[in-house]
Amino acid sequence: MNRLIIRVKQYLKENGFSPINEDSKFRKYIEELGSDDVYLNQLENEMYLVKGKDEPVSMQEVQSYVDKIAGFTLLFPNLALSYNVNLVFICPLKKQQIKDGFLNQSNRLIIERDKYYCRKFIINSSAKNLDEELDILPIRPVSLHIKEQFSGYDGLNQSVSKVIGDSIFEELSKKEKPDLDAFLKLIEIE
Repeated sequence: MNRLIIRVKQYLKENGFSPINEDSKFRKYIEELGSDDVYLNQLENEMYLVKGKDEPVSMQEVQSYVDKIAGFTLLFPNLALSYNVNLVFICPLKKQQIKDGFLNQSNRLIIERDKYYCRKFIINSSAKNLDEELDILPIRPVSLHIKEQFSGYDGLNQSVSKVIGDSIFEELSKKEKPDLDAFLKLIEIE
């Protein structure tokens, strides 16, 4: 897991984020969020909090961070930073480790889709393909090479389908609510 945290930090640095410095006007407020790994961009209008764990994160712990972030955003309601907070949890998501109250596959999707106070990302440190796990982060470059024959909306759909796979694309493209169990099987949570 430590290698995964290092990779996330590396991606942050490569994209203009750096650990919060002593001179930042947000330093004392961010310390109250309880995360050592806080990265800000140069303009201080976007922030990543990175939290690594050796066990699945509990729903209560996620809510605790969200509550702290909500308090932080209320202190600075007119600043862009209040609308650009990203919370990244890196932890294993194996079925045998998941107990009542801990993050399970269904809760992962609920957390990541929750749009209030901050964007939340949960990286499965026990996944077979860690690169695919890291692709959820918006700081990861996505390269799509669209040929002339695939232009327009249909071409974009075909290109995205190639990147994430046809089955995941089809499940996420349904007009009705996606089948959570089918989707979880596609993203390989053991």
